Amino acid sequence: MRKFLLTFLILLNAICSWADDYVVVDSLRYLIDTEEKEANLVSKKEEKYSGNIVVPKKVTYNGREYTVTKVQYGCFYGCTSLTSIKIPSSVTSLMDYCFFNCTSLTSIEIPSSMTSLGDDCFSGCTSLTSIEIPSSVTSIGGFSGCTSLTSIKIPSSVTTLRSYCFYDCTSLTSITIPSSVTSLGESCFKACTSLTSITIPSSVTSLGDRCFSECINLKKIEFHSDEPPVIKKGIFGTIGLGCNDSTKIYVPGKSFNAYKVAEGWNKYDDQTQVSDLD
Repeated sequence: MRKFLLTFLILLNAICSWADDYVVVDSLRYLIDTEEKEANLVSKKEEKYSGNIVVPKKVTYNGREYTVTKVQYGCFYGCTSLTSIKIPSSVTSLMDYCFFNCTSLTSIEIPSSMTSLGDDCFSGCTSLTSIEIPSSVTSIGGFSGCTSLTSIKIPSSVTTLRSYCFYDCTSLTSITIPSSVTSLGESCFKACTSLTSITIPSSVTSLGDRCFSECINLKKIEFHSDEPPVIKKGIFGTIGLGCNDSTKIYVPGKSFNAYKVAEGWNKYDDQTQVSDLD
């Protein structure tokens, strides 16, 4: 009985200590890691964040200073009254669903310390018209449903555009994919109905299924790789190119025959669909 009571008290103490790690400082809620001396910004318990927010580099709790290093999973999920936010240079990652459905968000400052933008990080941010991604970021996934986003510059540090990255970005008219990118995820540009042309650099070796499906105004796609990238039959959609009957695919002239017979590509071997880039 004594052993059981002792175990119960130890457990209760651990639970209480864990609960005390959630603190509110200047209207922002954090999970405090006392061992690492770090503070992770988390969602509020009973309400949503709103207005203009500046996240500090450090917070003080019980007389000790903690560095803010992360914006946690779903931190601002559904904060429809959040209008702008500035992230400090101490933060290195924005986790999945971080700003999901922040429909009033028009401005965000991402520091050069950032290395990763999580899946659906900015998805559903319908008021976001532009965003500057720092050159430290290596992987992007999470702008689907950003219907006001007209253009975006992807830094040369990025190697992967993950699945559904720009899905349903209906106002996106242009995008430059840097030569550092090696793969485009499934449905990466699906339903980008304002996109008229796109250039795929020679560095891209694979494209996910339905990558350009429902891009109904896409007139021109340029592939610059001498080796046909690995694709699936549904890359352009299920009917023809899945984009537009007049969509033209351009490939290097010296590799024209290689593209025509490559697996997946042989579906688009008609001269009216695939032409020499040279």
